[in-house]
Amino acid sequence: MADEANKAPAGEEKIPFAPAPNDELELPVESAEQTAHQGQIKLIQEIMGKETFIDPLNSEQITKAYAHYDRSSEKMMEVLLTSFKTYCRKSIREAALIRVKNEVATMLFDEAEMAKRQAVEELSKHIQTDEHLERLLAMLLFKNHFWNWLRFGLKEIFKEQRAQPGHQINQYLNRRFHRLKGEKGFHTVADLINHDLTEIVNTFKSQVMKSGLKIFDPPQQPPTT
Repeated sequence: MADEANKAPAGEEKIPFAPAPNDELELPVESAEQTAHQGQIKLIQEIMGKETFIDPLNSEQITKAYAHYDRSSEKMMEVLLTSFKTYCRKSIREAALIRVKNEVATMLFDEAEMAKRQAVEELSKHIQTDEHLERLLAMLLFKNHFWNWLRFGLKEIFKEQRAQPGHQINQYLNRRFHRLKGEKGFHTVADLINHDLTEIVNTFKSQVMKSGLKIFDPPQQPPTT
């Protein structure tokens, strides 16, 4: 009798099961990989939008590095690399501080400082533990922000220091100019500066884009006994 009751009327196809209107349906959810990817994009946008506008280039360090440029560009690359990593970390720090701005506003000074340090450390560690995120962030910060600091900042440093009578940069430039003017066809020291700065900028850009540069130095391993 039960089978007879469950039979569909003649000419109608029996539906084996249909949920009642109040039954909950499972909705598609994002995979863990998709969620992580969206989190990376949001974090990168957050940091890129909180760029620090403090000039990352130290003029005296640039001058000292240029003193070795005749022999090797290695010293200049080291100075620029340090400047770039410091710049990236400052941008990350700015983003972390914005996150806790409202929270620390009502705290006592010591509590606020501790909360700020903790926020910066947590965000830095989060980025450092995600190798892909760290390298992607480094390349984007270089391409969108540091690149302009590098191109225009170096020119400004040389311009300002050349205008100072007796500044060491003039000794380095004059010595290098007289050595290379015949070989390179330089007519003025300005020609030399344009040549060297173009070379420095392009060399550093190539290093950043090809090497998969990281923002944070790897933790030092304890000495083996």
